[in-house]
Amino acid sequence: MNHSPDAWDHMLLKDIVVKVANVELYYKVVHFYLQEHPDLINDVLNVLALCVDHTRVVDIMRKAGQLPLAKPYIVAVQSNNVFAVNEALNEIYVEDEDYDRLNESIDVHANFDQIGLAQKIEKHELLEMRRVATYIYKKVGRWKQSIALSKKDRGVQGCHGDCLTMTQGISLWAETS
Repeated sequence: MNHSPDAWDHMLLKDIVVKVANVELYYKVVHFYLQEHPDLINDVLNVLALCVDHTRVVDIMRKAGQLPLAKPYIVAVQSNNVFAVNEALNEIYVEDEDYDRLNESIDVHANFDQIGLAQKIEKHELLEMRRVATYIYKKVGRWKQSIALSKKDRGVQGCHGDCLTMTQGISLWAETS
């Protein structure tokens, strides 16, 4: 890695790096790829996925300002339901305004700051993002916030329709009016 222009071979490095016993070398490889070959970062991260701490990799990518670059890797390891991974991917989905993927992510992986995300997107310019915030409030039992946000957007369907029984909905709707 010290003489990368002359001695670097991507395929060889991928084959050798997983056989190394020194864990810190994994993170040196991540830094190396970020600096020298960012187009191949996901390839090497997928090879290292079983060897690295996903939180640490997310932190490295975040500090380098390259979190979106690692999106394929982050998506691939989200099944581990790691807080930092879920937070990073949800952040990417909000930036990309990908409310469908965001909704799917929060449904399947609950290990993230749910209230923090809802507060972040409740004032988003896209109605669908605000509906995701309404849905999060519903999931965590904050009915009044869910209904208030839904009323603000002029429709209880923002609550995903299934959040309340008819009696609860009418009672809370009347209370918040």
